[in-house]
Amino acid sequence: MLVDLTLTPSRVQPVIHVLALLLLSAMIWASGLAWPLRGGLISLLLGISWWLKNSAVTHRIDALWQGDSHTWYWQQRQGKRHTGQLLGVRHLGLVIHLTLKTASGKRIFLSVWRDQVNEQQWRRLCVLHVLNDSQQNWF
Repeated sequence: MLVDLTLTPSRVQPVIHVLALLLLSAMIWASGLAWPLRGGLISLLLGISWWLKNSAVTHRIDALWQGDSHTWYWQQRQGKRHTGQLLGVRHLGLVIHLTLKTASGKRIFLSVWRDQVNEQQWRRLCVLHVLNDSQQNWF
């Protein structure tokens, strides 16, 4: 079973991020901190969320496919193709988190949201998670 994914932009991810941002802001605002500290923390929170959204930390990947059992390929939105190895798969409800290692040794973390792929691709990712989980030695 080879995995071949075409990733579309997620509609759920920004909603979750905005809700988390609003929740954290409300918790900071309702805390017993001094007014300047509240404003500073909320500004810091907004700045970090803006930086994460616009920085290269979040890899914008359009496609991900499996060459063989060890080799994986992915294409960024700029058209650059990369080769690497799958290190880990985690299933977190609506999200499957992949950890990839490039040929240069750099790790890339990719979150695939349920609404980014079709049903067949999601099933393949879930099977990949189960297979990866069963191959890990926890002892």
